[in-house]
Amino acid sequence: MDVFINAVSENIVEIVSLVSAGAIAIVSAIQSRKSQLETNLLTEKLNQINVDANLKASARIEWIQNVRNTTSKVLSAYYAILRSLSDEDLPDLFKDAYEQTQLLMLYFGCDKVENVDIELMSKDTNQGKNELIIDLLEGMQIKTDLFVCGRINNQIERDQQKIEEFLELSQGNETNYSDQIDKLREEILLLNNLPNQIKSDAKKLREAISLYLKIEWDIAKNGN
Repeated sequence: MDVFINAVSENIVEIVSLVSAGAIAIVSAIQSRKSQLETNLLTEKLNQINVDANLKASARIEWIQNVRNTTSKVLSAYYAILRSLSDEDLPDLFKDAYEQTQLLMLYFGCDKVENVDIELMSKDTNQGKNELIIDLLEGMQIKTDLFVCGRINNQIERDQQKIEEFLELSQGNETNYSDQIDKLREEILLLNNLPNQIKSDAKKLREAISLYLKIEWDIAKNGN
């Protein structure tokens, strides 16, 4: 009887041991599986973050290249107008400059920032610069339009002729034409200064865009 009891006890111990070992193995397998799933999820999340960062960086780099190329075309178009010796070519040259300028503007969406002092030549950030760049481009368009129209219409020569006519009329005449003459002289001065103003704006645009793209390139290198 004792032998039977001992045998049964040994069998129970073996069964318990087997069950315990099996349970431990199952728990271990579950934990291992859970750990593997968590690792896979983390890996997938990190991979997605890297993919997103690479896509953003690639898009930014492509944007930088497009802006650089378009800016080069804009500057070339304006300088072509200033260098042109033929008034007949001016309308087509201005059309090209206008189209390239409008295209460049499209790359700079509205980023108006309230209550912040914005510097176009800031080396730290591009925040708020878009609106300033668009203002600069619009100003160049207006000045170039005045320059082209003035050249085509021989406006300076016509204003000078009008001044001479007013001066002749004023001789021995009580009518005072000084206001008209002053306005014509102001217009002549404005038209004469336009080429230098356009060149100055073009230089400012080149420097501003160059600095803007440098900041964007640094951001792209960091994967942002």
